[in-house]
Parts: sequence; C-alpha cells; structure tokens
Amino acid sequence: ETPESLTDVDFQFWHEEFPRVFERHNIDEHAVPAVGAYLGEVLVRNLGGQWIPRKKLAEAQVRVGTRVWLPFLRAHRYMRSCQSLLDYSLTQLFRAAERHRS
Repeated sequence: ETPESLTDVDFQFWHEEFPRVFERHNIDEHAVPAVGAYLGEVLVRNLGGQWIPRKKLAEAQVRVGTRVWLPFLRAHRYMRSCQSLLDYSLTQLFRAAERHRS
C-alpha cells in the first residue's frame, strides 16, 4: 500500500482496458469498493490520514490534514471508462492530497 503501487494500479487497469472488458454491475459491486478502500488505505498509511465513516460506503471520507478526500467516489469516477482511468487516476488524487497535508 505505497504511493508507487497506485501508479501500478493505474497502469494495469488502463493496459487491460478494465472498464471495457468487465460488466458494469461487476465493476460497480466489486471493483469500485475494493479500489476505493485501497486508495483510502494508501492515504491513511502514507499521509497520516484518518477514515471518517459514513452510513453509505460511497460517502466515507479520509481526512488528510485539513482536507477530506472521497476515495470511493473517486473510484466510482475512475472506473467509468478507459479515458476516466486517466482523468481520475489514483496517483493524481494521492499527489493532490500529499500537497495539501499539513
């Protein structure tokens, strides 16, 4: 669960054209929660973040410094298409959170 692993995940999903190959309901039910949880844990373990649970999993947040990030929402946007893998990369969110940590 390192920042570098996010780059590996970004590349692997893009290389495999993951959103095109798998059925949408499987992506939404299985991949999105797994990717969101992984992204959140990378923020917690590497940036000193803290999980802020919510009733709906998709609304769970990770606080890093004075900002909160929505890893499950990011994962949902990320897994929409092959282009969205680039537009909403996990590495990009990590780098943004890294810049804002205090």
